[in-house]
Amino acid sequence: MGLDVGVVSIKYLDRPSDSVYDFLQYLTAEVEDVEWNVSAEGNRFVELYYSTMVANVAEFMKERNLHARDSDSLLGWIRNLPWDGNTIMLHLSW
Repeated sequence: MGLDVGVVSIKYLDRPSDSVYDFLQYLTAEVEDVEWNVSAEGNRFVELYYSTMVANVAEFMKERNLHARDSDSLLGWIRNLPWDGNTIMLHLSW
């Protein structure tokens, strides 16, 4: 039985706009124990599929009763994330 050890490196992104920030706060609550995540006080690592992120945007829009035009900035931000294929590991820190 082998043991593989890797080093994780974080590249911080520019601070998000208010609408993206609101979505990320929503996302941190939604993914608790749903997706693979490790969390500690004020920090969360979460791995998400692209389709999961898009579905979360739709739920966020529905729950907040926001218009479809409001999702443009969210979906644009999501599309421009540094995806590794169809997945991404995000570090959320507050």
